[in-house]
Amino acid sequence: MIKKPPLKVLFFGNPGYGDDFLVKLLELKEVKIVGVFKKSDNIFFNILNILKLNLFHKKKNFFKRFLSLDKIKNFFLNLSSQKNSADKFTNIDKICEENNIKVFDPSKYFNKKYRNILHNLNIDVLLVATYSYLIPEHVIKISKYCSVNFHPSLLPRYRGSNPEFCSIFYGENQTGITFHILNKKFDSGDIIMQREIRLSEEETTISLKKKLSKLGTESLKEFFSLIREQIINNSNLVLKKQEPTLVSYCSLPNKYDFLSCELTIEEVKNRLRAFDGLEKRPYIKYKNKKIFILSHKENEGFPYNFSNGIIFFNKIIYNGQIYDQKNMDWLRG
Repeated sequence: MIKKPPLKVLFFGNPGYGDDFLVKLLELKEVKIVGVFKKSDNIFFNILNILKLNLFHKKKNFFKRFLSLDKIKNFFLNLSSQKNSADKFTNIDKICEENNIKVFDPSKYFNKKYRNILHNLNIDVLLVATYSYLIPEHVIKISKYCSVNFHPSLLPRYRGSNPEFCSIFYGENQTGITFHILNKKFDSGDIIMQREIRLSEEETTISLKKKLSKLGTESLKEFFSLIREQIINNSNLVLKKQEPTLVSYCSLPNKYDFLSCELTIEEVKNRLRAFDGLEKRPYIKYKNKKIFILSHKENEGFPYNFSNGIIFFNKIIYNGQIYDQKNMDWLRG
């Protein structure tokens, strides 16, 4: 029996899903990673990318959206993080160094030398897992068989970044993963395969990301089996078009972290779970005080009225100080 050579894979990934996928890919005998594109160390390239994502890829009123106070604040926070993180050594860097994998910088997409190196790798499959840059067409077309993106939602639902957060925020009871053909437009390519999971009532954004990463990495063997079958049979992959009428994006309302009293109890609990464990916290306003919410508990803590009932907040932050249900009497005064 003739031994099949491993499929040569060019991988694109950011820390998070990218780390998990890279580790799993190294375990698979049927693939060989010939190169990795990761987050650029070029600060100016990252600044341009932030501008591009905030300005040029907004369909409507992009100047109005970008020039809001929140957008300006987020832009400079991102800019600051680029300066602070440019020299950080990520898990992806470590994995690549330990396994002698060539690392590429996306700021050199159009460098002639880079383009020649990529062509000489004879790439079979280009695979992307949570990557923050738009990949140019000449790179997408470099693979022999397919260029594929992993997305942590059931496309065409929740295209864009942070679909896990949106799934919890909007109270979905199921979500999943999608492997789809990569093209010039984010998350719009034909679907190769999908897997679903149910969401528990206690699900948070962080717990969901872990589950979807596990589901995604466990699906890689099946995914590459489909590619192998395509090669052996000299056939095309069986693809499913994304239904245009079902397309939705990871859009959030203005002041999505504000727990307005017009919200229902269910909506508030969904939002609390979405923010649980994240740096950003939702808040209420009480007697002109901005109070950030850490957790709630049945009938214990500070009671707050919403449109269809009361929720008790048992741990909050006010003026940088954490308060629990034992020392919240000042709120009632």
